[in-house]
Amino acid sequence: MSQTSVEASSSAAATGAVRAARRRASPRIVGIGTAVPATRWRQQDLAAVQGDLWRLRGAELDRWRRLVERSGVEHRAIVDDPHDLPGLSTARRMDRFEAHAPGLAADAAARALAAAGVGGAAVTDLVVATCTGFSAPGIGASLIGGRVGLRREVRPLQLGFMGCFGGVAALRAARAIAGDDPEAVVLGLCVELCSLHLRASVEPQNLVASALFADGAAAVVVRGGAESGEGRGLALGRGRSASLPEHREEMTWRITDEGFAMTLSREVPVAIRRSLGGFLAARRPRPRTILPHPGGPGILDAVASAIEGSPLAGSLDPRGIELARGVLRDHGNMSSATILFVLERALAAGVQMPAELVAFGPGLMIDAILAGDAGRGARATRTIEP
Repeated sequence: MSQTSVEASSSAAATGAVRAARRRASPRIVGIGTAVPATRWRQQDLAAVQGDLWRLRGAELDRWRRLVERSGVEHRAIVDDPHDLPGLSTARRMDRFEAHAPGLAADAAARALAAAGVGGAAVTDLVVATCTGFSAPGIGASLIGGRVGLRREVRPLQLGFMGCFGGVAALRAARAIAGDDPEAVVLGLCVELCSLHLRASVEPQNLVASALFADGAAAVVVRGGAESGEGRGLALGRGRSASLPEHREEMTWRITDEGFAMTLSREVPVAIRRSLGGFLAARRPRPRTILPHPGGPGILDAVASAIEGSPLAGSLDPRGIELARGVLRDHGNMSSATILFVLERALAAGVQMPAELVAFGPGLMIDAILAGDAGRGARATRTIEP
């Protein structure tokens, strides 16, 4: 074999080794950005407006006030005047989603890209998760050019109507894309305008949802491990899911002529308490922190109870659940985006890694993904506040 051919063979082998290393490297979150609307309400003030809209009186009003007091929420941001919402058709609500969602999405996306040190033109793939509004061409098209600066060639993927576990699903999708293509730069984006589905119904389950949900957006930038820089970012492990079909009707999200209607049964925390401990304990490697989606105070209490009764009891960083309670307190439940707000706070607080991000949704579904120890951690941006 000639020297030239030996050198060519060695070069090919080296190139193949580099490519193999890139494929093996875990994709990493290298930037996070969050955003909320400029109009931020005190929970008591917004609840008073809602009670007036429903014309609650007497025992019904007392029940509503007790529900609000137990919600664990102190502030919520929403995009529109609540007085205008209950009588709107679903079509009109979707018009308002198209009007408000792109700006909020751009805020979160720009923050995540800035935190990652990446320009919009470098993004190869866009993953959008939302369950509160639908249109085509959708949110992604509004991010091409302009302030965010995505290229026309960006590859889009939209995850729709998954509910509160859509944020974890978006992370799983971003990880899969970056793991398959080491050159990929994936922008994962969750944007939810839950307030647009304020309905006139005074059914107990609608009242529960109306005391919790709010608007917000969150974005992450995910890159292949070899492309993200040595020691930089937060490694993403495998996602896991579990369906609890015996509780299928306990949490639902259905389209009606007057907006989207949520069913949120009292049995949901019971089901989580019974099922979650074993689900979490089966993870390998074992997490050092659990970061739960703050669906409501009952959900978080159920997560804490499930952990206490599991093999993980006593081995976890206790700040995970408290950070989730803080997000619920300051912002309410923003559906799919909320888990990324929790992750942002966890990184700022320096919680122990790896952490298991856990969210819940219609089905009843448990969805989770592991965020591994990554040295310096992902650079997070502050939430946009009014």
